[in-house]
Amino acid sequence: MLSEFIQKYRDFQFSNLKYSHQTPELKVYILINGSLRLGKGKIGSQVGHAIQLLTENLGNSNLWKKYQSCGIPKIVLNVPSEEQFIEILEETKDIFKVYVIDAGKTQCAENSMTCVAYIPMNKKEIPRCFTNLKLI
Repeated sequence: MLSEFIQKYRDFQFSNLKYSHQTPELKVYILINGSLRLGKGKIGSQVGHAIQLLTENLGNSNLWKKYQSCGIPKIVLNVPSEEQFIEILEETKDIFKVYVIDAGKTQCAENSMTCVAYIPMNKKEIPRCFTNLKLI
């Protein structure tokens, strides 16, 4: 009901309904630093920062345009420990990613790495080290 209601507003044209709703070919993977035990709202804001950083770095690329045409899907995964995060980062060092470093004003210490977002990837490109991680 709410989706139908908002269609009468002028800014509705900027909604994500213009994207394809087919099975997405490309997805962005965002890994959360679970050792920080962030609240849901904090995780949401950090994911927002990560997507903003990816957009700033890839926004004009063909890869980003193709990702947008896939419906801009995101998979958010929890990495339970710093040790495991280090292993994952080492294994994925050759894949472009952005790091979100917190200012330390609310739930975690200044300069804490809260999450990492990887460039859009298709199923064949997903690193094996992601397979055992759980969704947030």
